[in-house]
Amino acid sequence: MPHETQVAKAYGRGCLRAAIVTPVGLVGGVGMVSLLLWLIRDASGPDDPRYDLAFFLAGAMPALVLVGVGVAAVGVASWRGRKLDPAFQRWDLEARQAGAVLRGWHGEIDGRAFDAWFSKGPQLQLYLSCE
Repeated sequence: MPHETQVAKAYGRGCLRAAIVTPVGLVGGVGMVSLLLWLIRDASGPDDPRYDLAFFLAGAMPALVLVGVGVAAVGVASWRGRKLDPAFQRWDLEARQAGAVLRGWHGEIDGRAFDAWFSKGPQLQLYLSCE
């Protein structure tokens, strides 16, 4: 497959992902705010448990969203790293997971030490011994 076709497909996938994630995020955000406003409106006063629940959720929701985004980022970085395993298995390199978003491969190619590291971003760093 020519390089231009691969680049075009990658851009297409990115646009499709944005077209799906954006409306889902907007609907989720509007839903969360609506829930909070509904709880506060229907609470009879500060002594009502729904009042406390609304303020608890107002504080907890941003943290839950940040945790969710972090988990998704780690999952995507790990998935991308595992997709590279077949390319490095051709040279009998050992795969290593170092941390949540860093995957590496180690071994020898033509008698020289070789290391490759893939991290979020995506970034691929290759190291080949010159000795």
